[in-house]
Amino acid sequence: MDWKGQPIPRRRALAITGGLAGVSVLASAGVGEAEADNELVVTVNGGAFEKFVRGVIFPEFEKRTGGKIIAVAGLTMQALAKLRASRDNPTLDVIRMDPPGTVPASREGLLHHLDPARIPNMKDLFDWAVPKSADYVCDNSDYQTLAFNTQSVKTPPESWLDLWKPEYKGKVIIPDITTSHGVLFIAMLSKVLTGDFFNVDAAFGKLVELKPNVLTYWTGHDQVNQLLTSGQAWLTPWISDRAVYQVSMGAPVDLTVPKRDGALFVPANAMISAGTKQLQLAEAYLNILLDPQIQAQNAEAILNGPSNRLAPLTGLPKKYYTIADLNLLSIDWDKLLQAQSGWVDHWNRQMVQ
Repeated sequence: MDWKGQPIPRRRALAITGGLAGVSVLASAGVGEAEADNELVVTVNGGAFEKFVRGVIFPEFEKRTGGKIIAVAGLTMQALAKLRASRDNPTLDVIRMDPPGTVPASREGLLHHLDPARIPNMKDLFDWAVPKSADYVCDNSDYQTLAFNTQSVKTPPESWLDLWKPEYKGKVIIPDITTSHGVLFIAMLSKVLTGDFFNVDAAFGKLVELKPNVLTYWTGHDQVNQLLTSGQAWLTPWISDRAVYQVSMGAPVDLTVPKRDGALFVPANAMISAGTKQLQLAEAYLNILLDPQIQAQNAEAILNGPSNRLAPLTGLPKKYYTIADLNLLSIDWDKLLQAQSGWVDHWNRQMVQ
């Protein structure tokens, strides 16, 4: 349903290339406060999702509200810096951030408490998509996965510990600690070994034993694509949307969540700045982000999972993002962020030598 309670047509044009009338981009810090009563300042963070937002969500918002979008470029930590710098007079109205920015923003009182009565689609979100604080919502999601080369690995891995199998010697790649995926992998390994995400001694004790199987520590998704699809690497911890994209392109790649172990759920969050002068427009924008039809289009276009349980998934998204069928786990992101620096020290001492 849209902000006025009307359903959004299932197939609006997916014109996700080219410019949009009435949309401007302000990339410099400190710029972006809406001057007109009908202008809403939102953050955009590049890539396929930005193309989707510009091609589908911005026009939908303008059509339904009569408002105009001012799009401010920036990734999570840049958006958090802007929120902090303008907390007494917000220059951003709607923000999308990953947990490393969302958690401190909520803790520091930088976010508006969301009211489901004013954002009707919130009522249809999965429980994990709305935190207790209700300061933000998850508008799409990914999850940790074990991705593998289907020409070399005929049986999908059944556990994260399969990475240690001797037949994979020299054929495993794992994410470097400098990536968020490396941190998540260590947390998941700790969980498998001890039932606790934060038993760093157990995790690194086991990780050292993996060295003979490791071809390299990867630092970027293009690197994973090349090694995995070429067959130089057979198995890796990865993130679902990147792996599903390779499946969609016909690469010899598949992915699995070990049923017994599970995998970490990785949300992408949307929020409204505390003190925004455009609250009604901001709530309307969030409601469109959360619309089940819009979320289904997002899943089909760029392979992110929906947070609205009513999103009518088909094709690959239905197979890989029917969240109820996956053993996905939540983590205390605040605690993880605090632990991360110590984990880097462990990695440098035990894995780099």
